[in-house]
Amino acid sequence: GIMPWVFKRPWPTVGVQFVDGDDNPGFPYYALQNSYKNINVCWCQNWSIVKTGEEIPLVVKTLNDDSIDLSDHEITLTLYNPDFTICKEYTASYSDTVDFGTFTIPESFRNKCFIVSADITLNGVCINRSTYFNKCTGILDNPDTFKKYRTEPSDNFYFENGPFLKEEISKANKTELTAKLLNKGTDGNYNYADIEITNISDVAAFPVTISMKDESKRFFLSDNFFLLKGNEKKTVRITCDKGEA
Repeated sequence: GIMPWVFKRPWPTVGVQFVDGDDNPGFPYYALQNSYKNINVCWCQNWSIVKTGEEIPLVVKTLNDDSIDLSDHEITLTLYNPDFTICKEYTASYSDTVDFGTFTIPESFRNKCFIVSADITLNGVCINRSTYFNKCTGILDNPDTFKKYRTEPSDNFYFENGPFLKEEISKANKTELTAKLLNKGTDGNYNYADIEITNISDVAAFPVTISMKDESKRFFLSDNFFLLKGNEKKTVRITCDKGEA
């Protein structure tokens, strides 16, 4: 798969970015953690860089521990506009493979970043979600460049002047989140706290990022840097060294 590198270009490998200098997990850590869950829903993304007018396939597959019955679940694929409003959303009853057809990249996506999320849900509650980062660039309007990029291994595009994911997110519609403590306790050498986070806006929030006020304290979470849809809630567990507040 493809994991984010420096939010500037896709890169197929990640090394020291898994943890920071204080041993705290970073964005790629949680992407990898999610990929090892018993249930993992995946959009079969062919390319992370596309052009306007291009049709991209919308095939979703689920990796599942055979002991888990998913017959009552649903698969949802959501394509977001660059401002994080929903562009298209598709839902179907669970199957190992679901084909929603194709999506034609609109002109409004030109030279912008956009997000795609694949969900498996039960009674409207998300069980697993995978989030994908995409760029739509005018570089691929050149037929020779497009053919080369699609038919043979090529160097990654380097966007000296963007679009950059952080800048695109900063331009998107703003959201509002609330958080409340559900419970806290001690587990072996660690303290933990369960926090319920709710997106009380109509628009998706991404990436929802949780950190310690004192950045020198070691901590990890059940999930972090995740997408939270409009009016959706999620419970995460924060674990830190015993003795920390």
